[in-house]
Amino acid sequence: MKVRQGFVSNSSSSSFIIRGAEISMEEVAKSLEITCEDKREMYDEIDSKLWKKIKGHKLVFERNADFFSDEIGDSLIIGESLGHIEDGEVFKVPSGSTEKDKEIINKIKQALDVGVKELSTYFQYISNDNY
Repeated sequence: MKVRQGFVSNSSSSSFIIRGAEISMEEVAKSLEITCEDKREMYDEIDSKLWKKIKGHKLVFERNADFFSDEIGDSLIIGESLGHIEDGEVFKVPSGSTEKDKEIINKIKQALDVGVKELSTYFQYISNDNY
């Protein structure tokens, strides 16, 4: 049984705000020693192994793909959660700092041993009106 340790909502909406990096699935799979050729199988293995690898570093991940598409996507967004948006809320993104970004980059390197040079802030909001 798989256990998801990401965002869970009691409503039918979902969202994420992550300060992190976009990393290719192939690079993550290599770091986790996953050798699947099929993208969906690769993602399933990544999903089951990556949470264990990053949770001690207080990192999260989401796939970089259209929520409504059946496509898996070619990359993952890995970083620190900045928050969660509920319907109608205003969310202020905290200003970033060079030191905080260096800390997140180091956490990603320690967890996965992948090279990250800079971070971005990623958002995805899915309203319950879309389900």
